[in-house]
Amino acid sequence: MDAIVVCWRKDLRDSSVFISSCYGTSHACRPARGARGHLLSVARDHSTALTTTDKLRITAGCSFCNCQPGKNLALTGKLHLTARWTIASSSRTIPVRMRLLDRYCLRELSIPLAYCLSGFLVFWISFDLLNDLDEFQRAHLRVPDIAQYYLVRLPELLVTVLPISLLLALLYVLGNHARHNELTAMRAAGMSLWRICTPYLVVGAVCGVIIFVLNEIVVPDAAEAANAILTKYNPKTAGDLGPDWQLGLAFHNEKDNRIWNVSAYNKRTGQMRHVAVEWRLPDGTRRRYAAESAIYTNGFWVFNGLKELHYPPEGGLPSYRGETNEMAIPDFKETPEQINSEIKFAALNEARAIKRPRLSLREILDYQRLHPTLNPRDKARLQTQFHGRLAEPVKCLVVVLIAAAFGASGARRSVLVGVAGSIFITFAYFIIWSFSFALGTGQYLPPAVAAWAPNALFALSAIIFIHRSA
Repeated sequence: MDAIVVCWRKDLRDSSVFISSCYGTSHACRPARGARGHLLSVARDHSTALTTTDKLRITAGCSFCNCQPGKNLALTGKLHLTARWTIASSSRTIPVRMRLLDRYCLRELSIPLAYCLSGFLVFWISFDLLNDLDEFQRAHLRVPDIAQYYLVRLPELLVTVLPISLLLALLYVLGNHARHNELTAMRAAGMSLWRICTPYLVVGAVCGVIIFVLNEIVVPDAAEAANAILTKYNPKTAGDLGPDWQLGLAFHNEKDNRIWNVSAYNKRTGQMRHVAVEWRLPDGTRRRYAAESAIYTNGFWVFNGLKELHYPPEGGLPSYRGETNEMAIPDFKETPEQINSEIKFAALNEARAIKRPRLSLREILDYQRLHPTLNPRDKARLQTQFHGRLAEPVKCLVVVLIAAAFGASGARRSVLVGVAGSIFITFAYFIIWSFSFALGTGQYLPPAVAAWAPNALFALSAIIFIHRSA
């Protein structure tokens, strides 16, 4: 029993079915009488019969059937993008579903994408290592410390290089498909350009989700973790307490009108030393809690060595209300996460804010809860960071659309021109996105427009180009 593999295409003029290509050793085989179509050649494998798990170079519109040499083949039916061929007097067919094509496209993309990501990582680490080697020596870092430093910064780099790596991998894969006429075979099989690009759009969506998760969970703490490694052997900023401690913390909870002054605050555990909290009551009385230490546990603050002072509305000396060894205060709704967002926003200067989103959505929302009313400058900076964080994962989908528009379109141009055009358009997109983000931070554009306009402009242009090519 020989295994027959045929690939077909549907002629758009008369709806007749033709065999466009096949693979392996060929031998003549005539179509059955009355069959609408023409069989050019068939491939046979004398060893084993093919199954639906066999790997094919082109799976668009492919179908399997078992046939003895010299037997006639007949077209017994058509499915969506699938043709069934069988022996003239038999109904034994093994149709190939289109998910094989998706697996093939994803497999062809995975290896170039891994190579591109690895190449960018090696290039960046090598360049950064040569540039910061003197700083590592001054910090007395050893080889394991340097390796840990780059491991901590790896997620931040992935967010930056993943869209570019996806673009280059897609251009390579689509160019490879074009050189082997695989795109032509897929289009001839009746597949639209959107259907061909569906697995790539899924990959772009998955990469966008990865970027969003990294930005929300890992990247916000990566800079502090990297700085902690640099100051591991010389923690000058926090005396002998360690790199997790912040000295001289002061922040204002505008919502509840409370002012916190802390001598030392641990950003990782939420522990405070020498803390004072002041707030004003509706009758004008001002209260002050001064404690030796405080820690956030079980959803509320616990103060140790607490002293309570009351200041009268008309001024004058405060009244001392006693001292408590340990006291839990559930009325203080501030959380360590909100305090950390306050610290990060205070450290977010204009030069760092205009480059890219630096705060997670949770940190932005926590800061807004503490500060319901902001001045226009801080509000524009915070809102631009918020919309930029939402719009950044969409870059992967925009990159896929640009690559598909130039690499998989039916326009008659050389592969080199398509690749060069895609790279140029993509880098123009990233430059315009960064420029627009800076304009939003500087209050020259509305935050939502600054973050989303480049995505909408380039995505819409690519969709129109693909639609015209389809």
